[in-house]
Amino acid sequence: MGEFAASSINIVLSAGGIPCPSFHAPAIVISLSNDGVAVVTDLYRTPANAANSVTFDVEYNSAFIIITITPVGSTLVNRFDASAIEISITPGGTGLAGKVSISGTIEIHIGFMEDAGADYAAYTQAPKSNWVGWSKIGDSRILIDRMNEAGYMPLPFNGVALRCMSLGDNCIVYGSDGIVAMVPVNSPSATYGMELISRIGLLHESAVAGSFLKHFFIGSDSCLYRLQVGERAPTKMYYKEFMNGIIPSTSTKYVSMVYDEVDDKLYISSASSGLILTSKGLGGGYAAITSVFRDGTNLYHCSPEAIVPAALSAETDTFDMEVRGLKTFRWVDLHGMIPEDTQVSLGYRYKNSGAFSYTDYKSVNKEGSVFFGITALEFRLRIRVPTYEQILIDGCTVKFTVSDKRSLRSPTMYDRRYDR
Repeated sequence: MGEFAASSINIVLSAGGIPCPSFHAPAIVISLSNDGVAVVTDLYRTPANAANSVTFDVEYNSAFIIITITPVGSTLVNRFDASAIEISITPGGTGLAGKVSISGTIEIHIGFMEDAGADYAAYTQAPKSNWVGWSKIGDSRILIDRMNEAGYMPLPFNGVALRCMSLGDNCIVYGSDGIVAMVPVNSPSATYGMELISRIGLLHESAVAGSFLKHFFIGSDSCLYRLQVGERAPTKMYYKEFMNGIIPSTSTKYVSMVYDEVDDKLYISSASSGLILTSKGLGGGYAAITSVFRDGTNLYHCSPEAIVPAALSAETDTFDMEVRGLKTFRWVDLHGMIPEDTQVSLGYRYKNSGAFSYTDYKSVNKEGSVFFGITALEFRLRIRVPTYEQILIDGCTVKFTVSDKRSLRSPTMYDRRYDR
């Protein structure tokens, strides 16, 4: 047997689990008893702010001590919502010459004791990570009773539930393997129904933002999506290559998404880079934006790091001048109010399935023009403006020459004969 020759025993209970590593019960009562003499002389928390760390001062003389842990209250129907419970026993104090004498093996048995005729049962179950629950109106507890207003329901896919957000009259549940809409129903009783709206799940719990009328999220396929009131399914906005450029390579780091409803702007950021989505398209933004708020007409951005203003940037879609062959991109002329520090980079590729390569940024001349002299199949333009005032780019003109004549041919004898 093991013998603790000490005046106190410190018992630390810790629980793991997602999303909140804690015991979901309003109180925990711990008592000690044995078959000999065991007297609890004092009970206090160590430290004071640790809800699950309790220290006992014990005087005893027995071979066995029974530790009873009892959750008290009705939160979550008195169950421990945790994936793991660790019990750490640390002897301390100066009793019996201040030593710990262990002459054998210490055995810890964990079990449940149920009173005869009790109206409850003790059982364990795995965390329901892909279930969603709702409470009665005005009740913070998810407690199922005879009113039949609160309830639980499993999601129609594997994985875990990550976020719940309101959208119109519905509640949208974002999971790792899909998305559902919780639709309120009144008959035969007030409860919720469930409608599957997407088999594409959420990238992670912080990869979604929006308002009561509109949501944006990054799917598990790394594409950007939009979901609005009245839509039965999300709208795929793509931007996959830009999302891949901002999504961290490690699973322990996340993308933050914040939506400003007044300006209709979506801020997407990681720890090192950022993007801003507006009604005009996707452009460069700020890194590490965690929230935005307004004080009257002033807009404030919150970040754990110093916010460094990023250059305003934009990129065109892929274009080939309607010539499927190699051509030489020579000049681009920007039209509008162009600041003198405007810069342009040219993206190009030689195969329609290949990746784009980009030139270094070049400053425009006084006429707003830049020369490149790049021969390729398809192109993209990146425009960067460090100055935020007096900007109005309303178009551009591209000047090029065809280098590959294979897509062109002269009239044949048949064309000349039957040409009308």
